[in-house]
Amino acid sequence: QFLDAPAARSPLGPTAPGDFSYYGSGWSLTRWLADQDVADEAVFFTALSENRQFGIANLEARTGRAWDAILPEWSLAVASDDLAGLTTESARLRFPSFDLRSVYQGLCDAMGSCIAPAESPFTRAWPVRPVTVASGGFALPFAAIEPGGFAVIELEVSPATVRQVIELRGAGGAPLPPGARLAILRLQ
Repeated sequence: QFLDAPAARSPLGPTAPGDFSYYGSGWSLTRWLADQDVADEAVFFTALSENRQFGIANLEARTGRAWDAILPEWSLAVASDDLAGLTTESARLRFPSFDLRSVYQGLCDAMGSCIAPAESPFTRAWPVRPVTVASGGFALPFAAIEPGGFAVIELEVSPATVRQVIELRGAGGAPLPPGARLAILRLQ
């Protein structure tokens, strides 16, 4: 559910009554941090659960990294992990413990509608659906993005495009909130 609508959900907790997607996305975030930032998983997971901190402060304290760095990298890793043809120098854009695309393909094949029609939450081989926009002027359909959530935008730049300037503004041209961040992964 989180990957179907990452702008409307959060790994930090529910965004609406009945939203339990944060269990999976929170696990994903924590698993990714363990893969990236810890030498001893047992020590890391024990420290996460046996202290008086919680949420973002707990993650920052256990990893020594700021949320402003964690969220953009995790978001890019979620969107690009095991993307066919993607080669990146940054190991932070991967989930070393899992091949996410193969996991979701398997769920769709075994319990979803990838092979035969089925009522299942696994209706696509990869649940993340980027909003695709062409180069030039564009506006995105997000009035807000939940704290801890993210939007996946695919900017298609034509070979004739020399430069693309991106100006970030809120709805109606308003300033963005202080916690807004942008992470860019350039694919060729």
